[in-house]
Amino acid sequence: MGKPKAESVQDPSAAAPLDVRKQAVVVIHGMGEPVPMDTMRSFVDAVWETDPSFDTLAGDLQGTRASQKHNDSWLVPDQRTGSLELFRITTPPFVPKGSAKPQTAARTDFYEFYWSDIMEGTTFQHVRAWMAGLLFRWPYQVPRRVMAAWILLWVSVIVATWLAVAGLLGLDPRGQHSFLWQTLFDPWWNPELAGRGLTLFAAAILLWAFVARLRGSRMPGEQSVRPFLSWLLALAVPAAIAAAGWFLVPWPQVLVPPVLLLLLSALLGYFIQVFLVPYFGDVARYVRAAPDTIAKRAEVRERGLKLLRELHRVRPSKEGEPADEGYQRIVVVAHSLGSIIAYDILNHFWAEMGPTGSHNPPEGEVPKALKDVDDYIAAHTVFRPGTAPGSRAGSTRKVSRSIIGASFDAPDFRGHQRNLSRALVRQPGGKGWRISDFITLGSPLSHAEFLLARDRTGLEQRIAERQIATCPPYPDPASGSILYRGKDKDGKAKDYAHHASVFAATRWTNIHDPHVLTFFGDIISGPVGGRTDGGSSVADDLFGRGIRDVGVRMRRRWFAFSRLFTHTFYWSLDVTGERVNGDGTRPEPEAATDERLDHVTELRKAVNLAEIFD
Repeated sequence: MGKPKAESVQDPSAAAPLDVRKQAVVVIHGMGEPVPMDTMRSFVDAVWETDPSFDTLAGDLQGTRASQKHNDSWLVPDQRTGSLELFRITTPPFVPKGSAKPQTAARTDFYEFYWSDIMEGTTFQHVRAWMAGLLFRWPYQVPRRVMAAWILLWVSVIVATWLAVAGLLGLDPRGQHSFLWQTLFDPWWNPELAGRGLTLFAAAILLWAFVARLRGSRMPGEQSVRPFLSWLLALAVPAAIAAAGWFLVPWPQVLVPPVLLLLLSALLGYFIQVFLVPYFGDVARYVRAAPDTIAKRAEVRERGLKLLRELHRVRPSKEGEPADEGYQRIVVVAHSLGSIIAYDILNHFWAEMGPTGSHNPPEGEVPKALKDVDDYIAAHTVFRPGTAPGSRAGSTRKVSRSIIGASFDAPDFRGHQRNLSRALVRQPGGKGWRISDFITLGSPLSHAEFLLARDRTGLEQRIAERQIATCPPYPDPASGSILYRGKDKDGKAKDYAHHASVFAATRWTNIHDPHVLTFFGDIISGPVGGRTDGGSSVADDLFGRGIRDVGVRMRRRWFAFSRLFTHTFYWSLDVTGERVNGDGTRPEPEAATDERLDHVTELRKAVNLAEIFD
C-alpha cells in the first residue's frame, strides 16, 4: 500500500507536471450503530464516484481499488482516523471536466470519523432520563414544529402504560362497563381472521427479508446445488409459518383480550429495545450533561479533535523529501446526531487552532481578513437594551443585546468567510485553520431549544454567554466587535477572535427534508438558520442568519409510503429528490434552472470539490 510519491502528476496534454492541491472531506455518521466504512462508502459513491463534473488523470497512486464507476477511488490504510477498522478513501488527481490545458490538478481524501463504539452500551435508563426531560415541560416550551410529535409522545407513553398494567392484571376490556370496546371493537373483532392475517403478514415480512438477502449475495455458479437449496429454504420457511398459523393455531383461545394487551405491550417493548435505545439512546447519552454521560462525551470529542489535529499537520522538507504543505481545504460533513458532535468539536478546535489567543496569533493576511469580517458584522448589527437573557422575572439588571439586522446579506457574508478561510490557510508557518465548510444533513440542531436547552429563553442565554457559537458570530454588546485586544508572546498588541467565532471563517450549509404529519419527511431535521425580518430576540435567529438552509424533498422508488421517515436518504442514489423551500413548497418558476436540483446535486454543491481550483 502506498501514497503519492510527490504532489505532482503528469498530464498527457501538458508538457510539464501539474501541481496537485489536496483537500480532505471528513464524514461523521449519525445515530444508531452503523458498520465502520458503510456510511463513507455510500457517501463517496454519491459525492465523487458518480459525479460527471471531473476528469481523472493517470497518477501513480497505489492501493486497493474501491470503485470502478465514473470516477475511480482507492482504499488506503491511514492511522489518522484513530481506528484500524477504517481506511482513507482517496481519489486520483483530477481536473474540472473539459479543461483544455489545466494549470493545476486536485486530489481529495475522504475520512470517516467513527464514534459509535464509544457510545456502545447505551441503556434504557439513558433514554428514560432523556425522555422525561422532553415530556415534563410546559407546552409553551415546545417548538411549534415538533408540537404534534410531543403530543404523540405523550399519547404513546399513556397507551403503553395502560397496556402493560391491563395485560399484567389480566383485565378484560370487554367488561360490562366498557362502552368503548363494545362500540368500537365488538362489531368487527374476529380472532380467527385476525390471527390468520397476522400470520400471513409475518410470513410475508420474512419472505421479503430472505429474498432481499439472497438477491444482494454473491452465490456460487448456476451448476451448484447450493443456490437452489438457498432459494428453496427462503420460500419454504415462510410458507411453513403461514400454514401453521392458518390451520393449526386455535386463535379464538389464544387471542383473548388480556393476551392481546400483553402482545401489544411486548411489541412496544421490542420497538423501544431495537429502535429507540440504539438510535435515540445515543442522542440521550450525548446531549444530556449528567455524571453518567460526561466521560463518554469527552472521549468522543477527544477522538474528533485528534483527527482534526492530524489533518492540520504540515511537514517541512527533510532528507531529500519534498515539503508537505498539508490540506488546502477541509470540509466536515455530519449527519443527524453526528452534526451535534461535529458542532461541539469545531467549537473546541477553533479555540485551539483559530486566531483566538497568543498560542496562535493572526499573521500575514489574517488580521485584515478578520477585520473585514468584523466590520461587516458590526455594520449589520443592532444593539438593543433589555433584561439579561435568562434572568429571572423581576430582575432589574439591564444589558445590551446584539441583534443581527434585516440588512444582513448571507451570500455577501459567505464571501467574507471564504476570504478569511483562505487567509488562515496561507498563514506563515502553516498553523492556520483549514476547515472551510461545515455541512449538516438531517440535523437535530434545528430543535436546539428542545434538545440543548430548556426553552427559547435558555437557548438565548447560552448564546449570549457564548456557550453556543452562531453564524455569524454575535459581537460583544459592550465593544460591538467579535475581536478583543490582547498581546502575543513578544508582548505585541494583537486583535484576536473570541472563542465562539468559529463561523467567522467556516461556512455552514444545512440540508434538511421538511416533514408533514410527523412521520412523512424528516422530523429530526429542519432549518437551523435564522429569520430574515430582523427578529427581536437572539434565539429568533437560532444558529444565525449566515447559514445556508437547503430544503429537499426525498422519496423512495416504488413504495406506497414513499415519504415515510426519510432521515437516512440524504446521499442515497436509490431515492429521488427535489429542491424545495424551507416550508416544503416548490421554488418559484423564475428561480428554477436547467440544473437538476435533487438532493444529491445539492449535496455535491455544498461539498463543492471544484472550489479548490479557484
